Formats: sequence, C-alpha cells, structure tokens
Amino acid sequence: MVFNCIFRLPNITFGLLERSLPLLGFITKHRRKIHHQALLGSNQSFTNNFLLTHHFSAHPARSHCTMHNHSTTVSRSFDVDTRSIFLNAIESVLPRQMLQTVLRYSWEKSTLVADDREYCLDNNVYVVGFGKAVCGMARVVEDIIGEHINTGIISIPHGAVDALHRADKLDMLLKTGSKIKIYEGARNNLPDTDSVKAAQEIHSLVSSLKKTDIVIVLISGGGSSLLPMPCDPITLTDIMQLTSLMSRGGATIHELNVVRRNTEVLKGGGLAQAAHPTQIISLIVSDAIGNSLDDIASGPTVPNCSHPSQCFEIFNRLGIMEEVPQRVVTHLRKQIKTQNAASRDPKEILSSGWKWVHNILVGSNVIATSAATKKSEALRYTTYTLSNSMDGEAKEVAAMFAKLACFISLLVRRASQECMAQLRGLELDLVQAGIKKTTINEIVNITEKAKNSSKPVCIISGGETIVHVRGSGIGGRSQEMVLAAAIHLDELFADYIDMRNHNVSFFSGGTDGQDGMTDAAGAIVNAHFVAQTKTENLSLKAYLDNNDSYSVFSKVQNGIHLVKTGLTGTNVMDIQILMVDI
Repeated sequence: MVFNCIFRLPNITFGLLERSLPLLGFITKHRRKIHHQALLGSNQSFTNNFLLTHHFSAHPARSHCTMHNHSTTVSRSFDVDTRSIFLNAIESVLPRQMLQTVLRYSWEKSTLVADDREYCLDNNVYVVGFGKAVCGMARVVEDIIGEHINTGIISIPHGAVDALHRADKLDMLLKTGSKIKIYEGARNNLPDTDSVKAAQEIHSLVSSLKKTDIVIVLISGGGSSLLPMPCDPITLTDIMQLTSLMSRGGATIHELNVVRRNTEVLKGGGLAQAAHPTQIISLIVSDAIGNSLDDIASGPTVPNCSHPSQCFEIFNRLGIMEEVPQRVVTHLRKQIKTQNAASRDPKEILSSGWKWVHNILVGSNVIATSAATKKSEALRYTTYTLSNSMDGEAKEVAAMFAKLACFISLLVRRASQECMAQLRGLELDLVQAGIKKTTINEIVNITEKAKNSSKPVCIISGGETIVHVRGSGIGGRSQEMVLAAAIHLDELFADYIDMRNHNVSFFSGGTDGQDGMTDAAGAIVNAHFVAQTKTENLSLKAYLDNNDSYSVFSKVQNGIHLVKTGLTGTNVMDIQILMVDI
C-alpha cells in the first residue's frame, strides 16, 4: 500500500512517498514532534525547520533508495536534500547574516564603520529602503544603531508584514515603536499607487536633509517596483503599460533598467542627487547578474551611465516602438535634446564627484550558491558550481540542464561505441548552449570522482532567466524552466537511458520565495514526472505553451512538486539544483 503524505511546516511544504504500513506509527510520532517544534518561537532558522524532515530521508549513509509505484518513481532523498540545500542557500543571504559583516558600531565613540569608512553618529541618521529584503535589513540597522535613528521610510511588498508574522520571523520585523515608517505596495511585483506614494515620501525626506545628516539606503531585489516615480509628464499607467510590453517582448533585466533609469526620477542615481550633499551609506543586496549596481533596483544611488537614445534602440529591437506610450516617447526625445549624443564613461562620472555616496554590496547570488555547495557536500554529494550568471530564455536553459543530466548519466555508463557517439553529440549540444569546453571537462572529472566514490552528482547554478509570455496561464520563470526540463528529460532519457534504473532530479526556485505571481518559490521534478502526468491525462506541452506551469504542478500528485517557502525576506535571484545518481 502506498501513502502520499503531505506535511506543512512553517515556511515550507513538502511531500513524501512512503510504501509500507509500519511507517505510519513512525510518521505519526514524528509529526507530533514537528508540530511541537513549530510552536517554539521565531528564532528557528529555515534550515532548522527543514532538518526535521530528515527523519524521513533515506539512510544517513546515502543509500538513495528508490520507491516504485507502477509508472511513478520518486527519489525520496533527492527531493528532501534538494529542498534542504535550497533553504540553506536562502539562510546564507538573510539580512542579519549579511549586514553584520559590514556594519560595526562603537558605543564608546558613537561611530559606525561601514565597510571601510567611519561615520560620526549623533541622532542624525535617516533610513530609507525599498525591496523584498528591506524590512529585515531595517530591523538589523535598528538593532545596531537604533538610538541614533531620527526617522525613516521603507517600501516593501504588499502583505510582507503579515507574511513575516505568520512565519514567526519576528527578527525581520521592525521593533514596536520604531521610528521607521512602513509602506506596503507593488502587488504582484508590479508598481502601483501605494508604491508611488512611498517613493514620493522617500524623495521628500531625502531632499530635506542637511550635509551633517546621514542617510542609510537599503536596497534589494524588487526595489524597482517599490520605488516608482515617473518623470513628468509620464504616468504610472504609462510605466505599467511599458513594463508589460517590454516583458512580453522578452526584454532582459538590463534593458528594463536602462528604460527605468531614463524615465523615472529616483532611478539612475536620482535618489543620491536628491539627497546631495547628505552623506549616503547604501547597503545593497544584489538580484542582478554580474552584480552591476546600476541594475539593482535600477541604481538609485549609482550614476546613470546610459543615454535616453538607448531606449529607442531597445524598443525597436523588441518590435514595440509603435505601442510605446506617447508621453514616454515625448519625454525621451526631450531628454535626448538636452544631453550629449553618447553615453558618458562611468569612470568619468565617478571621478567628477559622488564622494558623498558609499555603495556597499552586502549580498549576492555568489554567497547563496556557495552556501548551497557547502550544504550539498555536507550531504555527501559530489558537487560542482556551474554558474552564478545563468540567463537566457527559461525553456532554453531547461533544455541545457536536461542535456547535462543525460550527459552525466551516459558518462557513468560509457561502454559501447553507441554510447560514446551519444556523448559526443551531447557535448556538442552543450557547447552550442554556451557551456565552455573547459567546464565540460571539469564536469567529466567530477563525474569520474563521483563514480569512484559512489556519491551522486549535484550541480549548483544561479542566475535569472526570462520568459517570453505568449499564453494566459499562471507561473514564473523557475516553474516554467522546471516544466520544460521535465519534458526534455522524458524525451532524452527515452532515447538514451533505461529510466527505470536511474534517478535524476531538477529544481529551480527564487530565493525571494515568490516565483512570478504565485505562492511558490519554484518546483522540483525527476525523470519520471512526465509518466505521472500521462496517468492523469495532462498535456504538459499545452500547459507550457500557455505559460501555465503553476497550474499543472498544482494538479500533479496534489502539488508535491511545488516548493513553497513563503516570502523569505531576501532576494538574490534564482537557484538551480540538478542531481544525478551514480
């Protein structure tokens, strides 16, 4: 008899497939233990909560046993370990861990050292912030220098405070009686009237300060939608329409930010210029590939090195020029007339001033993938970090991961001439997908190491992909990537490998806990996911074509393939985890 048990803990949903009646008593006992520990308060970490599930994982010696239910095979340990690795990555980039490494306060001297600069404090500190990690960041600043904070304003996602309360993350909430005012807005990750109001209040505050004051600016992913202040005569409706046009046209994050920096007041260094000459300490959590500061929340404290003419080049490339709101076109043409014909050199801009601004990168995807790698190794996987800058179309990246999984699986079994020919073909496909030959050689080496040590392979990656939206479904870039990968895995493994004797799993999830406009961080599948959907008469390709990944994952096996963490209080792009058994 098979029991499909879905347990819900604070911040996470996970499913386990159990086979036998004797496990029922074991599960019931530990379910009570989980419920008891879930009530212990706010100091339990993501990882501590999740580690409770290890009661249900395979033997600690990593037997990686596989359980069969006719056409469905679920690698219990791969599923549990993947979720554990992901949550460990998130924990490494939570606000407190990040800020305490760069801020040092001296009670005796009333000085704050931020990175390598010292500031004298005398009730002259103002705090502003915008982004998904900002509430927790503001609380850390309060804990360190609260007595010197005069006032402040932060703009955070709609429902964030309630979500943090529900998750018992009290250390990410402002203190009772805090001098920092909270504005919530940007429903569904889109700018709205509430976030415009917050941006206007922030602009008013920083514009009123003196040279002897200090502004601590807290910036994280999601900040662009939480700090919208369109340049006159552009309206919020224009901004929303333009963002939708560009997103549906497949614009990159960089292209979106170029347009934002040239159409909004506070983006592209606008906030820093409004605050001048007040000293600025800008603490930044990166959600941008390459950690380019002008791409994080569109660079409100970083000089704008782009030119308005670039916006028209982007519109033309996307094929949306005729649909761009007229007020946007009018503003950009006016800006072109008043500026030089070309973009200024960033070094020239920085050398000409901006000494009142100190931008500090406190968190990034590199930290998260590094933590994921360490956790994976601790779980006795042979681990390799593929990239921290994975980008491109989500479906194309999915195809690359599926081919990589097949490549590693064939490496373990390379014996026949046919197998070697297949490996050469897959290697060529991976090179064409952008994987360097040196990287492929390294993957070959770690696969040999894994085979010799009988440890599964775990490939860690990070970045941010895009989705060309053509349908009307519900989903996000991570869920779309995982759904596409499942389809590719099914096709490739049917051609190359006896699927019944091999375990592969693939996961992608957003570190903010919200993939697209859904309540899931991402999803996880194995090579047998497609077979399960066929028993439920679901057409995966139809769901993928309609950009409806969330709907199909919700239907299959009561949604156990979805990974739900709730809002995490941070954001450093996405994490991918590929596991291949040896």
